[in-house]
Amino acid sequence: MKSAAAALAGGGLMVFVGWIAMLVALGGGIVSGANNALARVVIATLLKWGVVALGLLVIFGILKWPPLPVLSAVILMVFVYIVANAIPDKVSK
Repeated sequence: MKSAAAALAGGGLMVFVGWIAMLVALGGGIVSGANNALARVVIATLLKWGVVALGLLVIFGILKWPPLPVLSAVILMVFVYIVANAIPDKVSK
């Protein structure tokens, strides 16, 4: 049961940080210029991986949950994110 909760925590952590990164990168309305847009994406990515590191620290250090299910869920979610972004968008064509 603890392994299932650990896997759920790892997957939930990745969903949460993806949502945070989306809000930071896209949540500010109209951006004035490409430099500002790129800066927001870079800041969102840095914030995302910082929160992932902090979340893993809490899961491993404080909660003492098993690392294999957590890391498996995190790696799987990263893989799913990459595959989802590689699928061509048929709506815009």
